[in-house]
Amino acid sequence: MAKHSWLWILGLVLGFSTRSFVLPKFSTQSAPRTVSRIAPRTARISRSAVGLSSFSTGATLLEKIDKDRSLVPLEELGCEVGMPDVNDLPEITALMVECFDRTLQKKRWDADKMGPFGGLAQYANAFIDQNEVNGIANGVQMRLDSTLQLQSLRRPIKQDQTVALVARIKQGGPLIAYVEICILPDDGRRPETDNGKMQEGTTRQPYLSNLCVGLPYRRSGIGRAMLALAEDVVRFIWKNERMYLHIDNYGPAKKLYESEGFVATGPTDSEDVTHMMKELPAVEEEEIEDDSDETYYDDGLEESDEADTNVKALPEAPQSLESKEEQEKEEKVESEENEEKEEMEEKEEKIA
Repeated sequence: MAKHSWLWILGLVLGFSTRSFVLPKFSTQSAPRTVSRIAPRTARISRSAVGLSSFSTGATLLEKIDKDRSLVPLEELGCEVGMPDVNDLPEITALMVECFDRTLQKKRWDADKMGPFGGLAQYANAFIDQNEVNGIANGVQMRLDSTLQLQSLRRPIKQDQTVALVARIKQGGPLIAYVEICILPDDGRRPETDNGKMQEGTTRQPYLSNLCVGLPYRRSGIGRAMLALAEDVVRFIWKNERMYLHIDNYGPAKKLYESEGFVATGPTDSEDVTHMMKELPAVEEEEIEDDSDETYYDDGLEESDEADTNVKALPEAPQSLESKEEQEKEEKVESEENEEKEEMEEKEEKIA
């Protein structure tokens, strides 16, 4: 025991437990810089998340979708769906850590390969885990940005913004499912490798990521229902007809996406990651009622970004030179006819 005492001292100095991690604290005081005012804290589901019916784009979605495919399965399992707010961040982070532990495992030290220094691995891994938890938490807060305070399902204006959906067990139950959708170039890049630059021939398309379901609630249809709901947002609110994602070699997830119609856009890469795409059924173009509490301000939006979003109406195209000349000719002919008519009326008056 004595020869390993220095390891315990190291652990105390680092301040990490070998069996748990500490979720970072999130500030609920400062509002994101792109938000005009804080959304009213009403129509919550369970503890914090905002119900879809409490804001315009959410209500529109509920009117348009096939609920038997998404909401009904969740309701039958005792769940309710909404958008997250800042109070949900700790649970979202914990859920993502739980669901993507297989990717964190690749970064941990293998004590069996360290010989006499194997005891050091547990403290090194505690440090690695805590660092990853902080990164996940900060990433979620940064991506969700203004939607944590002002809920809206509208298509993001910027490439680094995300719309998220959560599912909770009713009557104050835990947050058990989560999914994100954003826009990303359709050239196969991942969010973590995106540099924000568009290559020739690429377009920004809806991209699904971080579909998570708590371990005790898997194999019950929750993941499939959340996927269907995300597709409905893309179809009815964003008015897009494709959705993209990446999948590693995790069997259950791959089986789910393939059964729902996603197909590979190319070969699997060296990290066993596959880029996939699904063609979504088209819907009739309709004007969506503006949300009174969804006012955003552009802070340096590039022209290419503005052209790629349907949030703001595009200006009317200028008339071509030929159409302008034709219009001037028609106006001239009409003016001459009016003058001739006036002259005829004057002559008739004189004769009378």
